[in-house]
Amino acid sequence: MKPNTQKLVGICELYYETCPSYITHSENNIAELEKRLQELGIPVEDVHIEGCQSDRMMSIYVDCRRGFRQYAHEYRVTWCFEYTDFPCQWLRGFTNIHIVNGVSYHTQVINDLQYTKRHSIEVWVEK
Repeated sequence: MKPNTQKLVGICELYYETCPSYITHSENNIAELEKRLQELGIPVEDVHIEGCQSDRMMSIYVDCRRGFRQYAHEYRVTWCFEYTDFPCQWLRGFTNIHIVNGVSYHTQVINDLQYTKRHSIEVWVEK
C-alpha cells in the first residue's frame, strides 16, 4: 500500500483515489479540474484533495456535510464501523445520495465498512 493511502480513505469509506476531482487533480488535468470546481463553486487555489483523514483538504470537506468527521472526533473513532451505533441513520441516508446518471456512488459504503471491519483498510484498498 502507498504511504498516504490510509489518509485517502474517508471515515465513511469513500476512497479518494476514485474521486473524479482527485483523479483530475493528480493527473494535472487542469481544464477538467477547473470545470468540476466551477460546478462545485470552489476556487482553484482551494484544491487540497488528500482525503478527510488528512490535515489538508478542500474547505467543503472540512466540516463534512454529512457530519462524519464531527462524529468521528466526538466519539474518538477513525472509521464509521468503530462507532457503537454502526451503521447509523446518517450513514444509511448517505447511501442514497450522489446519484449521477442513475448510478449511486455510495450504495456500497456500509458493505465496504463491514468488510473493512472484518479485514483491514489495507485489504479493502487492495480489493
